[in-house]
Amino acid sequence: MRDKKMTKQKVKIVLGIILLITVVLCLRIKGNLDKNSNEKKNLDNQRLAVMALKRTQPGIEKIKFSHTYDYSKYGEWSIDAEIIKDGKLYKRKLYKTGTAYGAPLTDSDYNVPTKESVIVVYSNGQQEILA
Repeated sequence: MRDKKMTKQKVKIVLGIILLITVVLCLRIKGNLDKNSNEKKNLDNQRLAVMALKRTQPGIEKIKFSHTYDYSKYGEWSIDAEIIKDGKLYKRKLYKTGTAYGAPLTDSDYNVPTKESVIVVYSNGQQEILA
């Protein structure tokens, strides 16, 4: 009788451990899927930011994004970027709308597009030339 109780108790413990491992694995898989989805969205937002900035700022030559991006308390995506414009380096926070937070990039005309191609270095290290 006592052996049956011990066996049932061991089975419950083993089942509990299996359930715990299953839950942990499911959460880990979900986390990886969310991370991949967030990374793709982040890269898409970086591309949108470049295209928007290129439409409104002349002389953009290169943009290099940092590895960290952020969401404001209002849910607005932003990322730190190094922008080379007319041969000068500017460090700004870029929004996907192309807005650069900080002092103006230069006194040049706004709303004049960059006609040349722009070298983009994304936060994951990939590079692209946007015409």
